[in-house]
Amino acid sequence: MKYIFITIFSILSIDVNAQDNPEKYRYFTIYVNVEDAEFFKSILDVAGLSDNPDYNKQYQLVVNLISEDKWGKFVVIVKYDSPDADKDPKALRYAWEQFTQEDRNSIINWTGKNKINREKKL
Repeated sequence: MKYIFITIFSILSIDVNAQDNPEKYRYFTIYVNVEDAEFFKSILDVAGLSDNPDYNKQYQLVVNLISEDKWGKFVVIVKYDSPDADKDPKALRYAWEQFTQEDRNSIINWTGKNKINREKKL
């Protein structure tokens, strides 16, 4: 009985810590200022948006990595001031796999205050 309690407590503890660690988020938004890091520009290049004035300085990057299937993981790029990226008809959706491994790693490892965990809303 004691062993079961410790195991359950350990699992819950790991889950809570993951929600507090931006590198462990699986569903999140980054409010991007393109000047913060070079990879933010690279993302626009891959998406074909680098010349689009709506995205060349700031944008929202919504990342969903919850799916176990690599093709179920995706990125949404939307205007910075969009009130609801999930429902914005102008939001642009891309497969996670479309981006370079380097950019994907940079997105996951970004720990700026502008990275917001969306899993808490689920």
